Amino acid sequence: MQKQAQDIGANRALAMCTLFIGAAEYFQGRFRDALSNLSKARELYARLEAFAGEASALQRMGVVATALGRLNEARDYLREGLRIAERAMMKPHCLVRLYATLGRNRMEAGDYAGVREAVEAGLAVEADHGLCVTCNVMLYPISTMGFAVNGDMDKARFYAAKAEESAKTFGSHFFLGLTYQAQGMLHGLLEQWDSAFDKLKQAKQEFQAIRQDYEIARSDLFRAFVLMRRGQPKDYLTASRLVAGALPTFIKLGAETMVAQARSALKQMRTL
Repeated sequence: MQKQAQDIGANRALAMCTLFIGAAEYFQGRFRDALSNLSKARELYARLEAFAGEASALQRMGVVATALGRLNEARDYLREGLRIAERAMMKPHCLVRLYATLGRNRMEAGDYAGVREAVEAGLAVEADHGLCVTCNVMLYPISTMGFAVNGDMDKARFYAAKAEESAKTFGSHFFLGLTYQAQGMLHGLLEQWDSAFDKLKQAKQEFQAIRQDYEIARSDLFRAFVLMRRGQPKDYLTASRLVAGALPTFIKLGAETMVAQARSALKQMRTL
């Protein structure tokens, strides 16, 4: 279809096909190919002055660049997307998704104030323009974590519940997995160990159902972090095995931030 659109000069169709190909490549773990195609889609939409399409491409570029560990580059894509989205016909939808992705980007960067700023901006757009389940499944999991890491556990619990409700309504393994990851980490921060491990197990199962290797490995890494936080006998041994098992996946995918986090965790455990 992409070639047919190109052959007949159907540039809007070509842009859409290229965007979908890039999104599919991300889910297949082909991060660099995904970023290349999403960049092409962004250029095509820009030439057409199709602002919603360009903002959507930039949002997805932010997702992929964040996964690759190119955090500042990803942040810049997302900020540019927010600027472009101001002119988009679907402005509220574009903004919520961009803010959700920016929140995840800031989480990976360890910028907890930035996470909260991003999710609060996204929630403000949602409050002004009404609910959209497709947007909410992206916004609520990172809102859960954004409030949790900033110590606002009441809001974290509130959005954890909303995340699960929205993900089940949407019916997506991927977004259920993200929701269970966030809930697992929230329970871990609250030292509710059994609930934390149950949710992270559920997250991994959701990602296994769609063969999403990146998030499967992240679920194992998060489980290791919770074990390290609990610190019971044998927890560090189990955590070490989980991290060592996840690390090759991160290396293969080129997920540099996750590689660094995994190696840091292994180094920390060796000193204990």
